[in-house]
Amino acid sequence: MIVIASSYKIFEEKIEDFKKISREMAKESLETENGILRLDVLQADGDPGKFLFMEVYKSETARKAHLETPQFISWRRAVPEWLSQGSTSIQYAPIHIDLPE
Repeated sequence: MIVIASSYKIFEEKIEDFKKISREMAKESLETENGILRLDVLQADGDPGKFLFMEVYKSETARKAHLETPQFISWRRAVPEWLSQGSTSIQYAPIHIDLPE
């Protein structure tokens, strides 16, 4: 299992666009990809332009497959111009994850 935490800081005027495309990408990924267990999109309380994605994949193969999906490619093409700062991604080894069955 692989866990990725990615953070993004979005220009104020692009927050709603980012939320929409991110919600759509996450929903499509969860509905169509067998190897993705979670894709949570979170917005910071008190800083509406700050977002955190929590992604959980069954394997590295599943993570790489996600990067090739139409919904991710579309998301990735749109987002760079909306970033007010660079993004960060950190891979974690899970110790305890409570996933729905």
